[in-house]
Amino acid sequence: MKRKIVAFMLAMAMTVSATACGASKTEEKAETTQSSAASVDAEKYVKLCDLDKLEVTYNTYTFTDQDVEDQVKEMFEYYVDTSDTYNYTDITDRTDVQDGDFCNIDYEGKKDGVAFDGGTAQGYNLEIGSGTFIDGFEEGLKGHNVGEELDLNLTFPESYGNADLAGQAVVFHVKINKIAKREMPEMTDESVKALDMDYDSVEAMRKETKDQLQESCDTEMETSKKDALWAAIMEQSEVTEVPGELLETFKEQISKNAKSYADNYGVELEEFVKNYMQMDMDSFNKEIENSATDAAKESMVLEVIAKKAKLEVTEDEIKSRAEAEYADYSYDSADAFLEEVGKESFRQYLLQEKVDEYLNGIVKFTAGEELNIVESYNSPDASADEELELDEEDFGDEEEIVIDGDDVEEEDNVLTEDGAAEAEEEAEDAEDAEDAAAEDAAAEEAAEDGAQEAAE
Repeated sequence: MKRKIVAFMLAMAMTVSATACGASKTEEKAETTQSSAASVDAEKYVKLCDLDKLEVTYNTYTFTDQDVEDQVKEMFEYYVDTSDTYNYTDITDRTDVQDGDFCNIDYEGKKDGVAFDGGTAQGYNLEIGSGTFIDGFEEGLKGHNVGEELDLNLTFPESYGNADLAGQAVVFHVKINKIAKREMPEMTDESVKALDMDYDSVEAMRKETKDQLQESCDTEMETSKKDALWAAIMEQSEVTEVPGELLETFKEQISKNAKSYADNYGVELEEFVKNYMQMDMDSFNKEIENSATDAAKESMVLEVIAKKAKLEVTEDEIKSRAEAEYADYSYDSADAFLEEVGKESFRQYLLQEKVDEYLNGIVKFTAGEELNIVESYNSPDASADEELELDEEDFGDEEEIVIDGDDVEEEDNVLTEDGAAEAEEEAEDAEDAEDAAAEDAAAEEAAEDGAQEAAE
């Protein structure tokens, strides 16, 4: 997690700022007075390697038919789970609730005699022993029988996410409708259609999954080429000094990005660094210093290569690309887009594209090790948010579950809002922060294209 966040912050500092979407106009105006690699005499500090003699080896990626089947199966099972459309078989040889049973219940929670929001449901299938509900709820049902109604006197944990309920005593009136076992339904064309997954057959799922895996392979191969290319350039070139004003610009940029990440998590920067990056502030500041130095060096090398190749980005090109792309990133106009991301940041992004294209024409590339794309993403070294998944739209809405035909939003069910499960709360926070960062799609794309070293 730490490595992923630091890499992203560094990437944003090298191209389009991740904090742009939340920056004020005053902050953006201040940015124009900051130093950039274009404003210093980069050639004075850079001894560029011989690009014509550069040889780069990169990874290629592939997948197997079994990978396709595994991904299809995972998607199907995920959708069955989130929509609770398992095959349930009633238990008829006994009536008492035991561990492992799926207990179909109606319940209503009251605090001080008044029902509270999210504490009521009908026909809910609760797995006994799963720890889905708050402590005491599932345990309190064990030993009771089908048809019984009972009251559970419980207390929400002090650390519970809902402040109105944290540490509060409540009473749940529960009716046990039935007990059952459940199993995953067979994946057939009919079951796929019934799940409303926007596929009319298993084969359609299989084809789209294969296409997505191939797209991932192609994307990762291009990323590997860029990573290897810039690693080789920086290793074989020499930057004798980083001008102080340029270094300070990158340090400030990365610090702002870190603050933006902390804001997305709803915490102060120091807490974010300690709890999410697992670092103390001294280590974090050293990380910023090192990252800013690397970013500044690479930006200087980029400018030197651009000058050597007689590459530049004109005002007309900046305006033209902004006009073509602003709507893709949900801005109202090209001017609004440029004001938010910063014209100089956008210029560097476009210059990076030109330099990469130029280098691809003169550098010798050799395909190296062939890696399995699924194993690569899901290896222990990969961070949680790098694990291979299909597009979110293919999985449907993760926050909605279906219980006996009634739509119930999980966020409205206080019992399944993660209870006191701290790990799951952190996972939800991480998803929220990732969603917030993803809103600036321009920054995401720039990070991939302009921060090869940072994304390693």
